Amino acid sequence: MKVGPLGFEPRTTSAKKNSGISASGLRMENVENVLELFEDYLILEKGLFKGTARDYVRTIKYVLKHTSLDQDGIRLFLKLVKETKSPSRYSNILKALRHFSRFIKKPELALNYAFPHPPPKPKEIFSKEDLKRFYEAIPTLKMKAFFLVAASSGLRKGELLSLKMSNVDFKMRMLKPNCHQGSSKKSWVSFFNEEADEVLKLYLKEKKRGPKSDKLFPFNTYLFKKEWRFAQERSGINLRVKDLRDWFCQEMGRLGVPDRYVDAFCGRVPKSILARHYTDFSSEKLKEIYDKADIKVLS
Repeated sequence: MKVGPLGFEPRTTSAKKNSGISASGLRMENVENVLELFEDYLILEKGLFKGTARDYVRTIKYVLKHTSLDQDGIRLFLKLVKETKSPSRYSNILKALRHFSRFIKKPELALNYAFPHPPPKPKEIFSKEDLKRFYEAIPTLKMKAFFLVAASSGLRKGELLSLKMSNVDFKMRMLKPNCHQGSSKKSWVSFFNEEADEVLKLYLKEKKRGPKSDKLFPFNTYLFKKEWRFAQERSGINLRVKDLRDWFCQEMGRLGVPDRYVDAFCGRVPKSILARHYTDFSSEKLKEIYDKADIKVLS
């Protein structure tokens, strides 16, 4: 993608004293257009998932509010971020800056900074007893169904909330999310177990009596957080939706499912040559693997 003048050029020769572009010196009427082009660049040319691209755009907005786009400004800003934010936040900002600096044809702005490599922390996976206690504290049938589908499928929260009724094969208990086109995340197929199926059927009867929606789980963000927080407080278990995905991976491994199939259920791109090119990932084969594991969440 060829990009014309972006509005990041110094307005006068006196601006060269700053050796770069100050955030205050931007032609603000052009910034939104630039960030729109940046988002397109990330999706079309870099192959990033739309959600990741938008996150990088928000990060660059944050950077522009707090520093100038020159070597000294970036250095001081990253130093402050490193001292005050988590390693993951620092990495996220640095990734966004590297992409943006290449986009505006100034790759030298962010190339000289190394990503942090904190020692890996052993994960603590919640037990089945914890999951059962949390489930019993959930206040609504819709959230109970969401919980069981999440725990027995391994899908991401965003994938689950974006599922439409047409993405579900109720006969096969198969979920077909279609919200990922990124280079490291894919939407394949996963399944939900009989426990989830039973509660899902009850919830769908209730759903028919409410407002019409083509979404399987038509939550708004506020109500979702409110219900989830209620279950956390009532159960005394600080469980996140992401923890259900971690539990699913561990439980499937314990049940003898090979890693490459767990990756497929979770929508991760297989890493090995064998998994990428010589493994049957048809929906029929995945269903066979899933049913053989017979994963249970509450029993």
